[in-house]
Amino acid sequence: MLHRPTPDNKSYNGTCPALLEKCLDYAQKKQFQFSSLDELVQMAIKGEKPKTPTLCFTMDDGYLDQVTVLTPLFLKYNAKPTIFVLSDFSDNIDWPWDAKLMYLTQTTEIPSAEFEFDNQFFSLSFSTQNERVQSRRKITAFAKYLEDKKQDSFIALMENKLAITLPKTAPQAFAPADWESLRHYQKLGLNIGAHGKTHKVFNTLSNEDVTQELTQSKNRLLSEIPQASNIFCYSSGTIRDYSQRHCSLVADASFTAAVSANPGNTNLSLIKQDLFNIKRHGFPGSYEKFIRYSSWIEYLRSTMN
Repeated sequence: MLHRPTPDNKSYNGTCPALLEKCLDYAQKKQFQFSSLDELVQMAIKGEKPKTPTLCFTMDDGYLDQVTVLTPLFLKYNAKPTIFVLSDFSDNIDWPWDAKLMYLTQTTEIPSAEFEFDNQFFSLSFSTQNERVQSRRKITAFAKYLEDKKQDSFIALMENKLAITLPKTAPQAFAPADWESLRHYQKLGLNIGAHGKTHKVFNTLSNEDVTQELTQSKNRLLSEIPQASNIFCYSSGTIRDYSQRHCSLVADASFTAAVSANPGNTNLSLIKQDLFNIKRHGFPGSYEKFIRYSSWIEYLRSTMN
């Protein structure tokens, strides 16, 4: 599981393109098989077994730099990547709430801010890049589990306190992968799946709102890319972000399976047993760790603990 490439200002932990290429080159030389996520799930459902060690890569959120920077590297090695996109984002209707908080904390010109929201006091600093990152992490962790309208109110308060008006559509540094770009790379080998409409965490939404997130994002995706993946990706996707009832709603929306952001080793048998809770390892931050993950050394290490 990957997100965005590493930014120049180090405002978040992204994937280093040079490291990604080094890892893909290693996998190719070791004769790993690359599989798309849909292929992997179908193998699990049919009870098939891969003939060689197999790697599967996915990207979450649907930012433009994911398709222009990371995707060409995957395609160079025929690695069959899948990107999960937010339909409102690609439509330029809105941009992700967490991206808005990142923009606010990176752009504000004030040195600090203190305020209270929902009985919680915040003291934020922006004098250094590290302080900006820490402040962003603090407010993102808080806002993540606010109910829908309360989260909107919190972001509005942040605009006021940080003296910035958010652009209606995402600025260039947060540009979405538009449908034309997605179709272009899809023809070259990129698979595209649904990540919902808004990036809202499911555990903060009603069942009705979750169903809308699922069906509307799927329908919008298929209207633009008829050959899209039929696998869903939960927003954020950790064990705190969705529950078993959401797995049922995903199935009701006629998705074949769903991937989480819960880390851990899995295999085709486990995928078949629990199609709507597929685990994914985050892409590692070092070449050595990639080798451990891809060779299952990491799995053996975990069984010994």
